[in-house]
Amino acid sequence: MYVYYVKNAEDDTTKYFVSPIPSDMLSENKGLPPECIMGQIIQDPQNFVPENFVQNKAFVDLLHEVIADNVNEYAPVKEEAEKQNEGYVYIIDARTKKPGVDVPQEDIIGAVEVKDGRIGEYKPSPNYVLYTSSGFMQLDQWFNERLFNVMVEHLKAWSES
Repeated sequence: MYVYYVKNAEDDTTKYFVSPIPSDMLSENKGLPPECIMGQIIQDPQNFVPENFVQNKAFVDLLHEVIADNVNEYAPVKEEAEKQNEGYVYIIDARTKKPGVDVPQEDIIGAVEVKDGRIGEYKPSPNYVLYTSSGFMQLDQWFNERLFNVMVEHLKAWSES
């Protein structure tokens, strides 16, 4: 994760934003589109704790959109859906230490309904938190690549506008 410092020239205050996009990918004049900003650190980033992080709704919405658009192709969910046949398969943040046991609500990204072994609609969890005492969100490589690619598309469109 990258922390960006944005200084307000009018009142000489500084805001701190977090993004998975490295600075070498940014346009000099445009910065980051809202969908690429995970959130804002509201106090000194040197003493950063979860209570000082405000997640960005545009990023969270993009995360859920990417998962919803790709979950039907995600092998672990497809396999679990076939085994389970009915119910829900949960998408769990990889920062969870024991994903099969006592998963904190804040680490459940969302769930897909399973009917007759087939993946149904993805439902985001309203309790999911991007930054907890266990750290920033951690998607597995498959979802992470898809999210990053979509963010790069947003970044290109933002830079060209």
